[in-house]
Amino acid sequence: MSGSREPEYDPNLKWYERGGYTTMAAMGLALGLICALALLAGWLFSQLELARLFVPYPATIGLIFSILGVLGPWKLAAVSGGLLCLDSVAVAMLLG
Repeated sequence: MSGSREPEYDPNLKWYERGGYTTMAAMGLALGLICALALLAGWLFSQLELARLFVPYPATIGLIFSILGVLGPWKLAAVSGGLLCLDSVAVAMLLG
């Protein structure tokens, strides 16, 4: 596949050079981790209300990126990011 004309599936390229769905999967995972860490920090510093109000916006964007990222080769990262985003929103809703 190294002779593929699509950089998305070229294994010789670094992940940030592939572009497209790979980057979307990575961004979905990153936003899911940010949301989970925001809730954890809110719990640690007794600012759950602030964390609850922050989480829905990046989680929604991360969920969209994760759904689109499933179309590329990084399916595990995309699904993990989507689940983290959904879990963060569910926890934020339970706190509210």
